[in-house]
Amino acid sequence: MGETLRSRVWQRLLRLGRRPEAVPNPGWDEPAVSSDVRSVVEGGNLVLLHIGKGFMFRSNPTGARIWQGLVDRRPRRRIAEELSLEFGVPREVVERDVDEFIADLESHGLLGRRSLG
Repeated sequence: MGETLRSRVWQRLLRLGRRPEAVPNPGWDEPAVSSDVRSVVEGGNLVLLHIGKGFMFRSNPTGARIWQGLVDRRPRRRIAEELSLEFGVPREVVERDVDEFIADLESHGLLGRRSLG
């Protein structure tokens, strides 16, 4: 019924055999969860509802971990570092993956930006 947020990158992490494409990092401020979004984790998977748009989104357990880090206001680099250590994937690769996932969330209006200052 809703749109599924699937990051090609997280599928690559599971395979660990292919290197993801580079995702540009323009030095944005840290992402912030939109006030129009409600979230729940079911069976390890993330389900997001954008109240203003009436859309539902789903993500896998890795996406749920990233989302929880954003809710906890952890910097995206720290989220990437934690996932890198857990999965044994180079931090630079995971940082690009996290940035891509966040960009997907932003493109659907699920995230905005907050100032670092």
